[in-house]
Amino acid sequence: MVSGELRGKTVMVFVTGYYLLEHPYDRAVVDFVREIKGAGAKVLFDPGPLVSKVDRSVLSAMIEVADIMTPNEENGTWGQVHCPTKKFHPSFKGLNPG
Repeated sequence: MVSGELRGKTVMVFVTGYYLLEHPYDRAVVDFVREIKGAGAKVLFDPGPLVSKVDRSVLSAMIEVADIMTPNEENGTWGQVHCPTKKFHPSFKGLNPG
């Protein structure tokens, strides 16, 4: 994925939901993202249109580690149900909790 030298220099990591569709790679991706976040990187997670096919425990772990999420409007109700404590950009109408 990313060499040790680059991990400390990485500012942001982009993760798409497509990376989380295949087991056992899904958990390896989440573990790597946790590690690189621990080295100081921010994590942007775009769930993507196949988000409902991602293993729930993997999805929960990815949501937990994400600093920024970019769901589309089709993921609106998904966002409300699975990310009740996450804040979304105001342009994502209906996604922000109460």
